[in-house]
Amino acid sequence: MEKIVQPGSNVTIHYVCKLEDGTSVEESKDEGLKFTVGQRVVVKGLDDGILGMQIGEHRVIQVPAQDAYGHQQEDLICEIPMKNLPKDINPTKGSEHVMSTQHKKQVHMTILEVLENSVIVDMNHKMAGKNLVFEVVVMNIE
Repeated sequence: MEKIVQPGSNVTIHYVCKLEDGTSVEESKDEGLKFTVGQRVVVKGLDDGILGMQIGEHRVIQVPAQDAYGHQQEDLICEIPMKNLPKDINPTKGSEHVMSTQHKKQVHMTILEVLENSVIVDMNHKMAGKNLVFEVVVMNIE
């Protein structure tokens, strides 16, 4: 009996992630991506989209923004005083940085604008608001 991908399966997949216009965003390395289905290691739409697949099967999975990195959230665009930025950050428009919060959580941000004493940052994931297309091949199921 062929193994099929189910919640809790340990799988190895090869994938290519693209935007709707065909622009390639990322792809798995040669050894593939290993994860347990249902543990939300990957975006929800990919996790759900591989259910029922068999080893060697190829599938194109359309993932709407809400099942990928979510929609853009306006409250994640804010102004931060320069004095609150880590000393090693040289803020320039468009630059991407990672900061740690007081609770040791890592926050990714893109600088939208540099003002005299502050910066305007966007802390949305850079793929937020984008529909994604995954081309997937299941390499192994355990």
